[in-house]
Amino acid sequence: MDRMNFLSFFLLCLTSVASGNKANKHKPWIETEYQGIVMENDNTVLLNPPLFALDKDAPLHYAGEICGFRVHNGPSGSGSVQFEAVVLDRSTGEGLVRSKEPLDCESQREHSFTIQAYDCGEGPDGVNSKKSHKATVHVRVNDVNEFSPVFVERRYEASVPEGRLFDRIVRVEALDADCSPQYSQICFYDIITPNVPFAIDNDGNIKNTEPLDSKRQRVHTFWVTAFDCGKNRAQADAQVVVTVKPSCKPGWIGWTKRVEYTPGSGSIPLFPSLHLETCEETVWNIQATVELQTGHIGKGCDRDSYSDRSVRRTVWATTSPSSCGCVRGGANIQPTTTQTRGSRKEEETIVCSTVRNDDSFSHYSLSVHGCRLSLFYWPDVSAARPVKFLWKLEQVCDSEWHHLSLSVQFPSVTLYVDGVTFDPALIHDNGAIPNPAPRQRMFIGACWEPEEKQKEILNNTIPEGKDSVKYVGGYHGLLSGVTVRPGSVEPHSVVECLYACREGLDFGDLETLGSGMKVHVNPSQSVLVLEGDDIESFNRAVQQVTYRNSLRFATPGVRPLKLTTSLRCFNEESCLSLKQLEGYLVVLQPDAPQISLSGVGPHLARPAPEFEGPRGVPLFPELRIVCSLSHAVNTAAQGMEGGALMS
Repeated sequence: MDRMNFLSFFLLCLTSVASGNKANKHKPWIETEYQGIVMENDNTVLLNPPLFALDKDAPLHYAGEICGFRVHNGPSGSGSVQFEAVVLDRSTGEGLVRSKEPLDCESQREHSFTIQAYDCGEGPDGVNSKKSHKATVHVRVNDVNEFSPVFVERRYEASVPEGRLFDRIVRVEALDADCSPQYSQICFYDIITPNVPFAIDNDGNIKNTEPLDSKRQRVHTFWVTAFDCGKNRAQADAQVVVTVKPSCKPGWIGWTKRVEYTPGSGSIPLFPSLHLETCEETVWNIQATVELQTGHIGKGCDRDSYSDRSVRRTVWATTSPSSCGCVRGGANIQPTTTQTRGSRKEEETIVCSTVRNDDSFSHYSLSVHGCRLSLFYWPDVSAARPVKFLWKLEQVCDSEWHHLSLSVQFPSVTLYVDGVTFDPALIHDNGAIPNPAPRQRMFIGACWEPEEKQKEILNNTIPEGKDSVKYVGGYHGLLSGVTVRPGSVEPHSVVECLYACREGLDFGDLETLGSGMKVHVNPSQSVLVLEGDDIESFNRAVQQVTYRNSLRFATPGVRPLKLTTSLRCFNEESCLSLKQLEGYLVVLQPDAPQISLSGVGPHLARPAPEFEGPRGVPLFPELRIVCSLSHAVNTAAQGMEGGALMS
């Protein structure tokens, strides 16, 4: 080789080596994050910004060129499997991201992975190539409207009463399997059956456009379809069946406003055919209150046919009182209607009495103050300390008639109000009340006290001219049948019998009560409450509510009757509300007893010698006097037709 040529070749090699050592000094550069979109059932990803890798070594061959992109797993761990990146132009660094298989939005709508760019190194073999940082790629799969709506049910049924317009009778629903809101939402429903009196809104609610008539058409059948927001129609239409029910009015059916009672009939059902119609409303609690108003008759129920003495004689036949030398009182009281609850400012005395006991005097008074009833008892005016027994009762100030019975066997005191016992609160009085005059006297509805404290009482005597008194504590209500009976205390059974009404409400047979049914009757038998959770059992129970009257000669007249019903439903907003029913029970005039005489001839004819006999002649030897009472008996309630006459 020529020396000059060799030198030139050597310099070229050195230059090439020097140049090789300076090549590929920089790493490729890409954006830090990309947002991508790919259509469902496609694989090309459109990135924003576009994928370009830059290298500062450009325009050097290899070192400034991009040879490839590598995809790494993202947070889901599947990006490298589903996606790949390819180089479209090595000199410009342009790349393309695509999925290895078409994507399904319904399976996975979003994907994330990372990507790196690699240059071509220092030569064709890729030696000493450099890689960029990792950039995050987010790919969203755009939905394609490939699914049509599908109805949840193929047939929808509803029942509505006739003659009304409803905001919603039934709601149909369709679903769409597409993943995007655009194509998965149902944009509107449509009734495809023409000329039907119904309309449907975009939420699938069906209403009637005119009142329905069960007589004209009992059942309406029509078809509806659905469209998604991509205008795909439902695969199959749905059938809607609306049944029109005859009009139903909730309430009691079979109510008889007037009920007649013939004295001597015993017990009769008040509501033999009554039943509750709820118009298919589901209720979980029913309560009915039956009220029989007898407050205008005697003492609140029909006792006035017998005197107090005769009632006691009837009671004493079965119970024997114990003699204990104590005081017992009984009364019916009613505050005046002008007095409001608890408005009494001063005590009002019902009974006030001072009694001589051998060589001493005792004193007691029964008073009301507000809603309190008090018994002031002074066992020995000259020695013992007075004691006050106190009861706080609603019955004292409710302006209604009540029966009070007080049994005193000091230091034990028992109060009966309408046959129910109440225990007192005990208060010791240290003599704040002036000493009563030691003179035996009793007042009903008032009491007295001296105008001046009786400091001159010596040895239970009062000097002449010092017995000046004034009356205080007058009772402003109503009293009836006040009796005070010293010397004996009657047991509870006697008081219950004295108070028991001879007429009132009752229940036929408690053993026939259905499961979950309850019945309660107040002591005066004027209020009966039924409670249950089953309509059928409740109806059977109502039909067994009876009116009972054990008086042979019942007081005739009208007894007002009320039925109040309370219902509780699962849906409290639409629960039924039933108005109070009012009627009356008429106790008819009892039949007068028939007195017949027989065995009396039209004339008395005997031979003259018989009249002259020592024993004379019987005037009425065959006389018979018969007293009978006949009344009709309602046999229909006992399953028999017609009526019968009982004597």
